[in-house]
Amino acid sequence: MYIEAVPNRSSPPAVLLRESYREGGKVKKHTLANLSKLPPEIVEGLRALLRGGVVIEDLAAAVEVLDSWLWGHVRAVLGTARKIGLEELLSRRACPERSRVLAMIVARVLDPASKLATARSLGEEAHLAALRAELGLGSVDADQLYAALDWLFVEQPTIEKRLARRLAPLLFDDEDPAGAEALRSSVVAPARVSTGAQKKVHTLRTADGLPVHSFQTLLKALSRVTKTRLRIRLAPDSEPFEKLSGLAPLQQKAFSLLGLHP
Repeated sequence: MYIEAVPNRSSPPAVLLRESYREGGKVKKHTLANLSKLPPEIVEGLRALLRGGVVIEDLAAAVEVLDSWLWGHVRAVLGTARKIGLEELLSRRACPERSRVLAMIVARVLDPASKLATARSLGEEAHLAALRAELGLGSVDADQLYAALDWLFVEQPTIEKRLARRLAPLLFDDEDPAGAEALRSSVVAPARVSTGAQKKVHTLRTADGLPVHSFQTLLKALSRVTKTRLRIRLAPDSEPFEKLSGLAPLQQKAFSLLGLHP
């Protein structure tokens, strides 16, 4: 059996439930019912059933949540660290030590804390669990982090500056240093900020109307982008899939400026 929409001159198509059969070596059709008066959603449900699918009333009941992470801020910082070649700078060979050091650097930018607190934040249910998942770290304890290269912590200001120079249109940072320099009366005069930067300070808005943030408040805004790992309950052997929450204009702009796909 199948459902077929049949043109009906100037009227809407007739929606018919049909079956096909062979007679004398020819394939013929037989109409079982006229479904034209049924609501479209019911017709689509019947169509799914006839194709071997299953119709459910509650989509949420059909989906099992395997994991859910605060993800956007991790994507922004880890993605930028990789774009500037930090991962390869640490080691050209993938290894657990490189992943742990990279995790420490990213965590230092996102949430500066002791190594013990960082190890806890990388736990399965903690707020940096997405970083642990993205780097495939497995379990992480403080001893492993203490054994990592502590001197890399001195690179934090450089990483923040590189990020800030790219996130600048959304921050209070001056995105037009050449314009600011042109406002100075001489090379010995005090440094100035550009007209665009002054306007952001006064209006608290970017040129396209988005709210201006500090570096840390922008990361908090990005952290509200979540990634959820799901699986269809009705097909427990199926591969899990991931779904992102919707992006607000500010979050879309930030990822665009970083050159990252969320």
